[in-house]
Amino acid sequence: MFRSPHSASKVISLAVQISSKASIARRPPASPDREISSAVVSAPTRNSARACLPAAGAPSPYDPPTTASGSGGRWQASSAMHANVLLCTLLTVARTCGGPPDTVWMRRARRGRCPRVRHWTGVRRHSLGDVTQNRHTGAPTAHLDGHGMDPTALYRRIPGARSRNTMAENIHAARSGGGIANHGTKGHINENIGPGETITLLEASGSGLITRMFITLLRRTPLLLRSLRLDIFWDGAPQPAVSAPLGDFFCAPLGRAVAFESELFSNPEGRSFNCFIPMPFRTSARVTVTNESDVECTYFVFDLSLLLDVPHDDSMLYFHARWRRESPTTLGEDFDILPRTEGVGRFLGCCCGVMADPCYDGLWWGEGQIKVRLDGDAAFPTICGTGTEDYIGTAWGMDAFFHYRQGCLLADAKEGQWAFYRWHTADPVLFETDIRVSVQVLGGAPLQDVQRVQRAGAPLTPVYLDDHGTIVRLLDVGPGPLAENADRDDVGCVFFRQDDWCATSYFYLDRTHIAPPELRSDATTQEGPPVP
Repeated sequence: MFRSPHSASKVISLAVQISSKASIARRPPASPDREISSAVVSAPTRNSARACLPAAGAPSPYDPPTTASGSGGRWQASSAMHANVLLCTLLTVARTCGGPPDTVWMRRARRGRCPRVRHWTGVRRHSLGDVTQNRHTGAPTAHLDGHGMDPTALYRRIPGARSRNTMAENIHAARSGGGIANHGTKGHINENIGPGETITLLEASGSGLITRMFITLLRRTPLLLRSLRLDIFWDGAPQPAVSAPLGDFFCAPLGRAVAFESELFSNPEGRSFNCFIPMPFRTSARVTVTNESDVECTYFVFDLSLLLDVPHDDSMLYFHARWRRESPTTLGEDFDILPRTEGVGRFLGCCCGVMADPCYDGLWWGEGQIKVRLDGDAAFPTICGTGTEDYIGTAWGMDAFFHYRQGCLLADAKEGQWAFYRWHTADPVLFETDIRVSVQVLGGAPLQDVQRVQRAGAPLTPVYLDDHGTIVRLLDVGPGPLAENADRDDVGCVFFRQDDWCATSYFYLDRTHIAPPELRSDATTQEGPPVP
């Protein structure tokens, strides 16, 4: 396109003029975080044009302010956006095809004299959590660094806040209250929890924010990881906002802790449990652990980090975690990861455990869709996935892996056990009145294998046939195609089945507590599978 630096400069100049005229009628007020980013126009990268475009879901600097209305404002915003995309593209093409490496417009942009070439502005960053806010629209959007962290938060003060921690000898997070026993030489770092006993990990008054939880214990058996119950109470509430087995809460839902790292939880070597979910409170916080087993838990060590006197505005939500299990699930019915919960809030994600019923002879269990019903949804959900393994970002089965926001920590086909997690930090799931999260309990296998285990007594209901991508919906047309295709070995079948499912859901809510957690069955505290 460009044959000389001179022609390149002319086209760039024209593009900048178009950009300025298109957006002059809706220029936002100047502010420090709307400064021009020279990196956008001068970074010597091969993908400079792409770098000039916001990430998916990120707000555009050319979004009209809240005062704009009518089709004129929309036209101006659209024209400005298109003009600036054109400008960014032309800058890259000019540099690639012989244009000068440093045109007058690039120099003006770096000096702040080319107001139409900007980085993504209008974004208010928050020091905690993963969501930023557009200053014009108020809409949340993911942080721009891709890791859920505002880089400027590390060096900005939090006025009035005080750093504290709790451990065995200082559960009140008192000033100068740690490391006292044995003349200050590691005299009290652990607790023993007898059968039926409850210990307190934190009891704090005033406003604050729990920023990190660390726990370890000597005997990490499936029995103890399922029988130690973690409860967290906010602001003197009579019921806990968090109530879950210790192992399940820390992403070991089948009592088999493995080494992993994710955005919200980690277990560096499979021997300790870390949580980094921010947990705010207004007047008080209390964290307890209860031993529901008949064996003593020894060498229970904890270290909770928190900030006290942290101011909270009216938008603050309380952290909740809810655990539940069905063994087995009901044939043809979804398993509720998070039963219907009323309030305003945000679903953070879940960690699920599956023990496949041996009666299905190892046939694949994970064809179910994840469904999120929001704000009055009844029969059909607003958010619906495409498969259980798809929900955690993988496909065509589920093997062990761990990523920042999704992973499968256990994939033991021999024992029929899987554990997986998904965090909705980059893709917020928000609700205004209520939410329910569920998963279909569906399997999939060649039709002949499905019919074989059915004849052997396995409870199942065929749902559809898959003939090389052509779907035959049996719930619509009836069971006739089953007999018609019984002799074919190249037809797949998806079917309802029953398995042992458990899940811990994590969410924020505008209230300190909800209905009491459902009672756990005797099977909840079973010894479980052996630790590998």
